[in-house]
Amino acid sequence: MKLAIKLAITNILLITRFTLVVASYSANAQAQRLVGADNYQLTQVCMKALQGNRAAFHAHLKERNYSRKYVANNVLCNGEPIVEFVDKYGKRPAGIKKMLGK
Repeated sequence: MKLAIKLAITNILLITRFTLVVASYSANAQAQRLVGADNYQLTQVCMKALQGNRAAFHAHLKERNYSRKYVANNVLCNGEPIVEFVDKYGKRPAGIKKMLGK
């Protein structure tokens, strides 16, 4: 009887772990499916912000002469402020938001 209970608990734990792995994979796949619809500079800014690399994002803004303040207050990605967009879909949103002062 104890063996049956132990096996049942083990099966439940394995199923839970599998579910978490699948959920994690789905979340990552969603972030990777976002593709810029055009090649405009602000679209590129949105896509670069999603990558979550603060240094690369800062360099991207600097190359295009965009200030962090301007981007944080004026850039919309898919109709929403860049900070909210990065929060929903980006990798490491906290770093990008910190860099933008939000």
